[in-house]
Amino acid sequence: MAENMAPQTLVDEVMVSIEETLHLSTQDSVQVVIQKGLYRVPDDKPVVILDGPEVVAVTAAGKLRCQILPRSWSGPLGDRLRRLPPPPEITPQMRVAALDFLVQQVSEADWLLVVDDETGQLLGVLSRKVVLDYLPKPEAVAKGEIRRSAHTLLWGDPNIDHNYYYCPVEKRYYASHAVRPDREGKMRDRRGHLVKKHTPSEAG
Repeated sequence: MAENMAPQTLVDEVMVSIEETLHLSTQDSVQVVIQKGLYRVPDDKPVVILDGPEVVAVTAAGKLRCQILPRSWSGPLGDRLRRLPPPPEITPQMRVAALDFLVQQVSEADWLLVVDDETGQLLGVLSRKVVLDYLPKPEAVAKGEIRRSAHTLLWGDPNIDHNYYYCPVEKRYYASHAVRPDREGKMRDRRGHLVKKHTPSEAG
């Protein structure tokens, strides 16, 4: 394989399955959050927070305990999540390397939500740190093997789709495999909202 070819690893191979995450609800009280085990699980345990059937936030247990929630809090958990943006949606069969542009541009997203591209069923989560480990090495840029846009490292592999999309209604980002064209060729998320395309040439 040529040096500028991106790794073949799929999201499905490195994601954390939904069964391995802690589930909380925006309606949970302090007592319920304690009962569900937030203060007992390891710091790096992924926590999925739902509002009804929809995931509104994903974070690590340690960050939720120490940075998001004050030592003393009351009311529903959802009132404390203003600092957590909706996680970008990706699909399990896309290559991790295809997320290079997305994770570098949407730096506030520590976790990506993995959903089935047909049904939207929640399958798991993927850490931004894992994706960053699949970025090309900076020294490869000097050899002209990697495309760079602004301060972004991108694989030069022509088979990689670096684009991602944003929905102003959901205020959520999507990987290219997580959106679909409508009858007029306009891209929409799985809820039917129009999304805006971001390409590497628009970076910086």
